[in-house]
Amino acid sequence: MPKDYDSLHDDWTMGALKSLEERPPSDGLYLAKSTGEYILRDKDEKKSKEDNIEEVASALPKRLTRLLYDIALLDSGGYLNNLDQNWERLEQVPRHLKYKAPYLHERNPATTNTSFYYDLGISVGLGMSALTGTLSEDTRGSEFFSGFTKAYSTDHVEEEYGTSGYTITWPPEAVSEIEEVCEQYGAEASVTIHRYICRLTSNDKSLEQRARVFFEEFVGDRFGNCILMRNCLDEEWESIGDASSKGMYADEILTTLYNSDQSTATSSNIATEIESGSHEKLVTQVLNRLSTNGKDPSQQATTTFKHSEIVQYNHNEQHWELTDYGTLLLYDKIEEISSMIQYRGLQFDLHGYDRNPQKGEKILKEGINDLLEE
Repeated sequence: MPKDYDSLHDDWTMGALKSLEERPPSDGLYLAKSTGEYILRDKDEKKSKEDNIEEVASALPKRLTRLLYDIALLDSGGYLNNLDQNWERLEQVPRHLKYKAPYLHERNPATTNTSFYYDLGISVGLGMSALTGTLSEDTRGSEFFSGFTKAYSTDHVEEEYGTSGYTITWPPEAVSEIEEVCEQYGAEASVTIHRYICRLTSNDKSLEQRARVFFEEFVGDRFGNCILMRNCLDEEWESIGDASSKGMYADEILTTLYNSDQSTATSSNIATEIESGSHEKLVTQVLNRLSTNGKDPSQQATTTFKHSEIVQYNHNEQHWELTDYGTLLLYDKIEEISSMIQYRGLQFDLHGYDRNPQKGEKILKEGINDLLEE
């Protein structure tokens, strides 16, 4: 029999508590100053230095394990939610490290980037690549690098891996109950929502009741706006073809506009970009259907957008530009962030912070504001 939600959550908690016992001891092994001098200068000291070096090198896995455990536990408890505060702490790393690390590794990556954040990344990268091997040196290093970079794109980790890091087979009756409630509130019944319902609501009620409590007491306006936006974007894109005209496809024109320098995005330039240079007027016609005012639209012109205008014509500078809503629409379809919209709404409502603020978060916020102002 599959376990119920509470049992799964209890298993996850017990597993996390057990992991505390599995952390290696924090013995603080590091190279003494005299040993560092021995390495950098002529190695004519006593053999004891070599013993210390071997001891420190052998302890690196323990030190790394302890560090990763501590970071994971602090993150789990919400103590690393404030990224600004995290960076304030990280900025205590001395700036001279950026000069010393490349010199000590005898590798100096060529760059013109002088930011502290980039310098810290270089220093950490040099240290890890020295341990694992660079991409060209060892296939294991390549695998490590693939995992490292993957970690920077797993905002939605609960939905991908489940609540405990493994794929979970949810009880069919539980899935059915929660999916039904989610549908009523316009939400997608993701593993993330399942997990929050288990963690945040009391188990003295039925799963259906707990799901309703979750949406009514824990979820706020931001999540509702994200659900609204998700539905609007889907409807908008389904109807985008209505703006097409005589072989000039609206989705192709909008994609070209999104990928172009909008300060030079005239109808002529867009037509040239999609290799239809003689169809400037058709490009204008299509974009006028996606804009409230557009570029000198005829009185017979009609708009086809569903919820909010997608493009605007800048009459002063004479070029087309996407609205904030239009930017989100194209970002959603090109960058494929659809599964993230609901998740970011939950993160904001339940924690009051943007867990991974980035380009997509800014575009989402501006797009929602644009839609709601209509």
